[in-house]
Amino acid sequence: MTEHVSFQDVLAEVTLEGAEPTYEVLLRWQKRFPEFRENLADFFALKAIQREPIDELPQIDEEEIAEWGVQYAMTLLEEQGRIIPDNHVEPVGGLDQMVLASICLLQGKADAAKLVEQVSDMAGKPVNLGSILRSLSKLEEKYLIESWEADSGVFYYSITIVGERALAFATETSRVVAGLLGDLA
Repeated sequence: MTEHVSFQDVLAEVTLEGAEPTYEVLLRWQKRFPEFRENLADFFALKAIQREPIDELPQIDEEEIAEWGVQYAMTLLEEQGRIIPDNHVEPVGGLDQMVLASICLLQGKADAAKLVEQVSDMAGKPVNLGSILRSLSKLEEKYLIESWEADSGVFYYSITIVGERALAFATETSRVVAGLLGDLA
């Protein structure tokens, strides 16, 4: 034995010995390693308890535990303001609609440069990068899109479920407005 023995080293030796976790064995090990007296007592007590047969296992209602866990998670999400009611549609208009539609069309390959190009095509005129970045920031704050940074340092954007809902509503609303305006549109 070296002077610097850890409790893990002592446990390894105890385990290798394979002796029953009796009081006499505990005393022998405590005498050999007095600096670990309490730790050894705890270890031997645990081993003795683990050897006792369990007459009847407790009944565990896994469904109830799972239901409680889901309810707890939902409560946390509600408190954080991250759950949006099914009937809630975040209104978007103008440039934000085009940016959202472009992100949807680009299907996970939407970076700022591609969005400038796509939105400019949709608008029929050049759109500057600053406008796109402001729109992206606004859409992300409303949880309509999410971004991630690729290894190359480029940020990509994808539409969320809430964003898909907002885009579907905007498209429906645009059809209604177009129908109301008829020849004026």
